[in-house]
Amino acid sequence: MQTALSTMLSAEPQPLAPPPSRERFPGRALAPVPVSATLAANEALARRRAAGATVLPLAFGEAGLPVHPLLREALAAAAGRNAYAPLAGVPELREVAAGYWARRGLPTTADAVVSGPGSSPSPPPSAPCAR
Repeated sequence: MQTALSTMLSAEPQPLAPPPSRERFPGRALAPVPVSATLAANEALARRRAAGATVLPLAFGEAGLPVHPLLREALAAAAGRNAYAPLAGVPELREVAAGYWARRGLPTTADAVVSGPGSSPSPPPSAPCAR
């Protein structure tokens, strides 16, 4: 049975419309789209590698560094924890982070710590967190 989706997927691809040009929109300035900071960093690293430089990529979240054996063990031990974490982060992690700062002279409690899976999905520091 032919469905609308299978019809669309089996159809010949249609050419895309040409990008807007100054001729099609006289009097309108088309601003260039800026390159993302991550892509710009990747391109700079590629140029340096091509020139023979040794680089350690730390401009983005996936540096390609080997995972420390202790971290591998901890990740393997937590493999069964496959549910969403609390909004403010895993309590044990928040306790450890608070202890880290307290040992360095900044009195901190776990209630003052928010952890997330990365920088993008985390709330901004000024955002209130639900408890």
